[in-house]
Amino acid sequence: MFRPVFLQMKRCIFLTGLVLSMFLVQGCDLLPQEKEHEPVSLLPPPEEKTVVVQVERGYIVEEMKKVCSVESIRERFLYFTEEGCVKDIFVKEDEWVEEGQVLARLETGELEYQTKAAALDLQAAEIRLEQTKEETRLGVYSEQALRLQELEYEKARLNYERFQERLAGSVIKAPYSGKIRTISVKDGEQIEEYEEIMKITDPYNVRLVVEVTSQERGEVQPGLKLRMEIEDKVWIKGRVTRVPSAKDKLPDGTEDLRLFIEVEPTDFQFIHLSLYPVVINLRESKDTLILERSAVRQYFDRYYVRKLEEETIKEVDVEIGIEGSTHLEILKGLEEGDMVIPK
Repeated sequence: MFRPVFLQMKRCIFLTGLVLSMFLVQGCDLLPQEKEHEPVSLLPPPEEKTVVVQVERGYIVEEMKKVCSVESIRERFLYFTEEGCVKDIFVKEDEWVEEGQVLARLETGELEYQTKAAALDLQAAEIRLEQTKEETRLGVYSEQALRLQELEYEKARLNYERFQERLAGSVIKAPYSGKIRTISVKDGEQIEEYEEIMKITDPYNVRLVVEVTSQERGEVQPGLKLRMEIEDKVWIKGRVTRVPSAKDKLPDGTEDLRLFIEVEPTDFQFIHLSLYPVVINLRESKDTLILERSAVRQYFDRYYVRKLEEETIKEVDVEIGIEGSTHLEILKGLEEGDMVIPK
């Protein structure tokens, strides 16, 4: 009874194992097959190209780029020669005035009266002197009495002139026709003698000025050529006419660092206080060895290049001259046609 059942179970287990084995075998066939990779052929690396620049002959110029200002030749600070209280300022800033025009005055108090009284004293002394001269000629007075009267007249004249000077020092007049640029006081203010009150400028009598540094001043000399841009891309030629010395000072005591320049004749009108770009040619050479700046290396005070000779690169010291904006002048170390590796 139990034996047939056992055999039946055994048969089922065998069939199940057989089916699983077949499934596993078929499953392996369903997995993707691994492909063998063929070796990739590599391209040869590109040949490395050496960039070089050549030593050439040509023109080179060392330039100084600055700004030119148009300044008035006649420009003056005006002041009272007397101290006192400002009574009237008759003008305003940027106002045009004529030569001799009264611009300002001080409170004079009794000064006007004293001046008039001194004028009368002078007249009286003159009359007495003339009378004494006549009477001395007639023998009424001695030469000593005449001399005494002459001294009295001289004293009266000096006294009158002194009061006149004080009265004139209480008034500011325009020394020439021009424009009032600045006014530093107001009516009613107390001022000291020779204190700057206002500045007058003649805007039609101008000169061209270039401000430089102390170091730049040593690089410039009279006669150097320049060019000035008066309008967009419109340049005119000129030259340096004056270079200050180290001892030159401005009226305020500061160092004078102004170059004076002139330009070729032109119908262009330079406007006072305008600014224009200027390029000054410091040094130039028309037929010299030149090399691009990028090819010259520097280590402290040493200048050198990497010179290419066939397949060999050598470091060569060079001496440079004029330094242009894009090139350098080569004085020693290289020859025309030499090939140099830039930085």
